Amino acid sequence: WPFSTALEKFGLRIEFRHYALNEDKSWFRDFIKNPTAKDFDDHFDDVDADLVFHGHDHQCRELVGRKRYINPGSAGCYDRPEARVAILDIEKENYRLELHSLTYDDDGLMEAFDNRLVPARDFIRKAFITRNG
Repeated sequence: WPFSTALEKFGLRIEFRHYALNEDKSWFRDFIKNPTAKDFDDHFDDVDADLVFHGHDHQCRELVGRKRYINPGSAGCYDRPEARVAILDIEKENYRLELHSLTYDDDGLMEAFDNRLVPARDFIRKAFITRNG
């Protein structure tokens, strides 16, 4: 999978990345725990876009610096069963961004991890699914 994907719609330039890339574009830059807009201006300085969608830390966050940085949050890797998503509606002259958190019933999820023998399921539970179980 590519580290980044870009698109342009009605002149709005959008970049999707898991996180900021290092100088040779071979991996991610060092993670910043509580970034400021200035931090992301520096971290994503190579991105030629108006909107930068990213992830990596699973926290819903929006910062505005030289670009608008959006992390909708994770889809399940959270302390409760929620999928956080972004909806971007682009029109000819402007756009609208909405961030949503959708709850779901995860009864049986941990059992399904075991029944399906999901690789690294213990690590996934401990590192990413921080609710009870």
